[in-house]
Amino acid sequence: MTMAAQDETADSQALVAALQDRLRKALAELDACRKHLDADQLAEQCLSSELKDHADVLEPVANFASGKSLDPTIPVLASSSAVPKVGDQALEHSLKEELSMAKALLMLSNVSLSMDLESSSAEEVSAPEVVRLKGNPRLIQLLITLRQKVALLKQQYLLLRGDMLYLKHEMNVCKNWVQQSVRTALQSQF
Repeated sequence: MTMAAQDETADSQALVAALQDRLRKALAELDACRKHLDADQLAEQCLSSELKDHADVLEPVANFASGKSLDPTIPVLASSSAVPKVGDQALEHSLKEELSMAKALLMLSNVSLSMDLESSSAEEVSAPEVVRLKGNPRLIQLLITLRQKVALLKQQYLLLRGDMLYLKHEMNVCKNWVQQSVRTALQSQF
């Protein structure tokens, strides 16, 4: 194995390990969020937040690199000679859909959305990059809505923090004014 191939394998393993860790954290966060849902909303959820249901993705990095899989029903795509059989088209479709959803999650966590729905002139609008996502449109819409709500909460936090800093400054000014007034009053009495 050449040095470049070893570096690429090490980089791939590090990337897979980082993505697996990120998936574990996201599943834990999803599970925590679902604890606040009522039974009707919980029944509508289609993505499991249990680690055992995602064991095929969370298997050790060494197994991925060596071409082994813990789950015999999932084809290993590590080698370029792996060609899906005719009976595996449904599995391939579901894997592509899951990959698209994972890309959507990564995109939403790494990209800031800037939407200007008010402008109608063609010269103001630059050509947007088109990203096609396959999956549950309701989940994608909920992810975008959640991202917008988090951005709004961050902005509100910054505004409140600014207000608190302003109040702190004004309290110091008021304290200095009161101290100066007391000093002046005491000096005028003597």
